[in-house]
Amino acid sequence: MIALGFVYSGYFAETFRAGIEAIPQGHLEAARSLGMGEGLILRRIILPQVVRSMLPESINQFISLFKATTIVSLIAVPDLMYQVSMITQQQMRPLPLYTGAAITYFVIVLVAGSSLRVFADRWRAKVLA
Repeated sequence: MIALGFVYSGYFAETFRAGIEAIPQGHLEAARSLGMGEGLILRRIILPQVVRSMLPESINQFISLFKATTIVSLIAVPDLMYQVSMITQQQMRPLPLYTGAAITYFVIVLVAGSSLRVFADRWRAKVLA
């Protein structure tokens, strides 16, 4: 779990960095010329643009992180795949169990992706309005 945290924190940090660097310098210079403080510039100019530009990538990373937790089951951290493998050893019926686990992962990723996409569309509409 700690290793996944380190790996994905690097990816998320890179996403934030790219989002911040994507803001045109003219926007920041215009805000400073209007006499806005750094906190106000961050809250009103930088963050709305950063969130709008990095939201699709961060959604992909959250879903990828969820799918990567199945790898952790190989080192005996109990998650869905670990539970399926334990039941498979007892009942000796791997096909229905792994099929059920795959469908469960698919449904969770589909619901999470759809809800995050709706949230992203609403955020973009709110920021652009």
